Amino acid sequence: MSDVEILVKALEQLKPETNIFKDYIYPIVAPFFATLLGAWAGYHASVRKQKRDYEVDRLVALNRILLQAESCFSNLESIKENYRRDIDSSPLRGISFGPLVLDFEKASTDVSKLIFLTKTLSKTTRDIDETRLAFNNLPRLKQILHNYNQVLAIWHQRNVEVKPIFDALREHAVAGVVEGDVEELFKVVDRENIALVCHLSEKAIKLTDDGLKEFLGLMQELPDLARPCFQKKFLTEEGGIVSYLNDPNIIGQIISRVPDLDSQASIRVFGADLSAK
Repeated sequence: MSDVEILVKALEQLKPETNIFKDYIYPIVAPFFATLLGAWAGYHASVRKQKRDYEVDRLVALNRILLQAESCFSNLESIKENYRRDIDSSPLRGISFGPLVLDFEKASTDVSKLIFLTKTLSKTTRDIDETRLAFNNLPRLKQILHNYNQVLAIWHQRNVEVKPIFDALREHAVAGVVEGDVEELFKVVDRENIALVCHLSEKAIKLTDDGLKEFLGLMQELPDLARPCFQKKFLTEEGGIVSYLNDPNIIGQIISRVPDLDSQASIRVFGADLSAK
């Protein structure tokens, strides 16, 4: 055997034996497992994102209803500021102030995205004062918003009916009407027209007081009721739930109900208790 043949044989002996897994199986399996692992990671990332997006949507829906409640409360407050300081129990108080500025948008009554409140809060109702449970009742929330739209409609109708009365009073220079001037007043404006305006006013005043109380309760109570629906870390990262701060002295004056109408005086003037209709 020549030296070359001996060298070739020695080199062949140094060559590692064939590894079936390494040379054949691994090149085929490795890409498959890499693809599978990537798909698994992508799936779980997608699931986490969807869950996060769902939580964000719930928080947005909750904050939207709270911001709308604050807007409705402020609008009712601005309406009440027109009469709350001077209103008394007179049956003619409904014409003691003129048409109001009512450039307010109607409230959306769609509360379908808050369905999570009823499902989650049912687990903690034992620890919640019964008087606060109404604000996780979606029909109740919808009714509060519907009532707000209704009171705006009544105030608007009152504006329509009271304008001709004030035009007539200005034309006849009749101002500062008191009970002693009732008959003179009825010579200028029909009793029925004044009765209609006073009736609309009484209804609007009552619903305004009711709405202020309802919206204040919603703004104050709903954030505490809804907070257990979210993880603390999530709320911290996303900015949290809208909260409402108020001065108790000022708010107390705003939600304080106006004096009751003098029903006996109303019967004497109009033949009926206008607040009872």
